[in-house]
Amino acid sequence: MKNRTRNCFAIVEVIVAMGLFAIVVSGGVGAAVKAFSVNRLGEEESSAHFLANEGIEAARAIAARNYYDVANGSYGLDDATGRWEFSGSSDIFGDKFTRTVIISDVHRDGDGNIIEAGGYIDLFTKRATVDVEWDFSPARPNQISLTTYLTHWEESICDWSGGSVTETLNLSGSADATSIVVDGNYAYVGKKSNSSNPEFFVLNIADPANISVVGTGQLNLYSINGLTKKGNYLYAATRDLIEGLDIATEVTIFNVTNPAAPVRTFASIPGVHEANAVAIAGNYLYVVTQSSSSYGEFFVMNLANPSNPTYLGDVEIGAHVYGITVRGNRAFLATAISNRELIVYDVSDPANPVEIGFYDVPLAGANGQSADYTGSTIHLVTRDNAGGIPEYHLLNSANPAAITLIGAYDVSSRTNWVDASTGFSLLATEKTNEEFMVISTGNPSAPTKIFSQDLNGVAFSVGRKECNAFVVGANDSQEVTVVTAP
Repeated sequence: MKNRTRNCFAIVEVIVAMGLFAIVVSGGVGAAVKAFSVNRLGEEESSAHFLANEGIEAARAIAARNYYDVANGSYGLDDATGRWEFSGSSDIFGDKFTRTVIISDVHRDGDGNIIEAGGYIDLFTKRATVDVEWDFSPARPNQISLTTYLTHWEESICDWSGGSVTETLNLSGSADATSIVVDGNYAYVGKKSNSSNPEFFVLNIADPANISVVGTGQLNLYSINGLTKKGNYLYAATRDLIEGLDIATEVTIFNVTNPAAPVRTFASIPGVHEANAVAIAGNYLYVVTQSSSSYGEFFVMNLANPSNPTYLGDVEIGAHVYGITVRGNRAFLATAISNRELIVYDVSDPANPVEIGFYDVPLAGANGQSADYTGSTIHLVTRDNAGGIPEYHLLNSANPAAITLIGAYDVSSRTNWVDASTGFSLLATEKTNEEFMVISTGNPSAPTKIFSQDLNGVAFSVGRKECNAFVVGANDSQEVTVVTAP
């Protein structure tokens, strides 16, 4: 009996010991698993913080290079070209992390303080938020979010109220100068058909007070209506003056690797058109034309071979399109449609642009002439509107489907071009004695004229280098005028 009892106690002791051992082991395993989990979470959070910080620095780099490339939207990032660019709508790293850079407007109250909504939109500040999301486990999503503000204040030091003409240049021939692109120490000017004289000019503007022609290009039968540039290539929207002549003339390309000797080639879009304006974004050239019974008026061309753009697709607008600017994934078209002077397209798929919004200038039927884009703000100018209706309009396009008017200025004459910058816009107009105007947009709800200049002839376009404006127009003795702000 004693042995049986002793055996029972021994069995109980073994069971208790095993239970205690299991408790100790499970506790140790739990602690080890918890420690491993904490370490893994820490590692993943560190990786997420790195990706978020990288996104913030990339957004700053893009804004520093060109503030107006920082448009509202959600983006991924790409550095394949050796510098950061917005690309797509997000980035995925392995099968773990998703990073999204979100650019949005900044609102301020009457005292200039940042507020969440209401007040007025600060045209020269953007909010950049970088979200990094991942699943630590199927039932545990995680997110890290960092925010910074991107500002564009440098160019506001130009005091245009004290502007003055510092240089003029007479280009050979009597044809009007229609377009200009300024890039570094060079400006590129296009003219209408110029008889036996050149239609394309390369200017040295290293010293804006002493500019000179260093190279020219001849088109013979063609007029240049608009210009844009990428790398060493200038792309001209051209017109064939021989009616019915169907040859490759809608786009003329000048290779200016040697500015003194531009090399010319041609590119064509389907049908017979007169190209009015051109713009470039990424590896695509966008061309807008006069109304045509065949094909559309909005064309996209691939620049994989920059000296030989190839047709990719087109969109039927149903009217003349006079101006275009492209920023990020959006194209802004200035049109001759009386209730759609501005049309906005999503060109994230360049071969298939999709209309996402438009704007109707109230009570006016004047054609849209030119558009520029600064952040979420569109600057639209039109031909002459009667009855005191403005020709210069600042529009909020944060929601392209519901574009709203921020402010406007009545130029009282046809306005051919707008070049918008920090706190001001440069206008090329047809107003007698005020063909060049500078409009202050410091208070965007009430733009005001701060400077104008008589050019003795219509102004068609304007380019800018720092606080120097290069205006081109119809004055036969000075097709180029340099206006400098102190």
